[in-house]
Amino acid sequence: MATLITKLKNRVRFDGALAALDLCLNAGFTRLAPSILAAAANRINRTGEFTVLCLGRSVFMDDVRALAIYGRRLRYISIHRIYWKKIFSHFLSAADAQDLTEFNYHSRRFPDGGNEKYYHYLLQLLPRLQRRLGFHAVLTGNIGYFEQQEIIRACRELKIPFIVLHKEAMDVYGGYLNLYKNYRFDGDRILFYNEKIKDALLALNIPGVTADKVRVVGIPRLDAYFQDLAKPPRDKTVLFFSFFPKDKFLNMITDQRQLQQAIEAYGQFHRLVVEFAKSHPEYQVTIKTKSSAHYVNYVTDIVAQVGTQIPNLVVTNQGNPAELIKQSNSIIGFNSTALIEAVILGRKIISPNFNQFLSDASWDFFADYPELVTVVKTGQELETAIGNAVSTAVPEEYRQRFLQELIYTPDGRASGRTEAAIIETITEKPA
Repeated sequence: MATLITKLKNRVRFDGALAALDLCLNAGFTRLAPSILAAAANRINRTGEFTVLCLGRSVFMDDVRALAIYGRRLRYISIHRIYWKKIFSHFLSAADAQDLTEFNYHSRRFPDGGNEKYYHYLLQLLPRLQRRLGFHAVLTGNIGYFEQQEIIRACRELKIPFIVLHKEAMDVYGGYLNLYKNYRFDGDRILFYNEKIKDALLALNIPGVTADKVRVVGIPRLDAYFQDLAKPPRDKTVLFFSFFPKDKFLNMITDQRQLQQAIEAYGQFHRLVVEFAKSHPEYQVTIKTKSSAHYVNYVTDIVAQVGTQIPNLVVTNQGNPAELIKQSNSIIGFNSTALIEAVILGRKIISPNFNQFLSDASWDFFADYPELVTVVKTGQELETAIGNAVSTAVPEEYRQRFLQELIYTPDGRASGRTEAAIIETITEKPA
């Protein structure tokens, strides 16, 4: 109950600050924006050698919270990127905003110069915000967000280090790499989750993405999984990370007939899991969705199609994924970093067989490590896989090689490496 009340308070505060920002911008009181943003800022932790302002977004903030817990050298303050999008939109005319995406930001014209107006406003806003919050650097989770392009430019002018902890570590595995060709990066440092994504982006010769600017650090939010490696899971517990029929995998399917078949296969696999829960009341089955309501509704609609109450089945968009994985002995998912987390903990991994929809296996984390995952297609195969819920006996060297390829050094110290790289960037930036 206390958690729900806290969430409601945070939501009211978030919506109130956003409404206040909108009001002051539309009324021409733009000098009030720094005070509103400072009031909207979330203090992630209270102490540190330097203070870092984070442009908040969901998965990225999971990394930031891990840095605060396991790094402990820096202080983090977050202002959600939606506030920055609101300010940017204020300066854009309809012509400026038409068809604007992060993929064409640096190749298109702004007929009414809204980007320049935004940039010059940021040159006034950022120093005022810096005086209120005392930050020494700005940290974000991607090089491409369009509302941050002029923030990067203004930070460069103001000599504020701008750093990216690139959360899209798996793009290179999912066939999305070519989208980065239209990007550019004028900030100071990019921190990557693994060597493969670093090498892939450097090979694209993206303006500003150069070898001297990049570091590989690992995935901070996965440090939590290395803290309780010996803790056993609960018996007969199944955790299914739901996948939604508008994901990157489906976007790679160009044949419309195959696409429709894949969408139907998504729903059918969810039904297999629901029907397993119905047939096996001795198992506790949890289906974890992403946070938005439409992800939950997708699953609950499928559950309703089964037609009966299933007491041992929980569908939720709440809960700490790390704790849920630690508690479960069978982890089901598809094309998800949750499966990598399950490998860290030595859990049994089960995944649907969707290989028929794409001949290119670049999206598949396990393409070179098939022994780590049990692939199923039918209800009987799913039952057998869950019934044998013991991690596949593979050599430890094999498992470590898989982890090193995807999360860099699998030692639970990614947060320390990340903070060291951030501090290096701050201290080498000219005053």
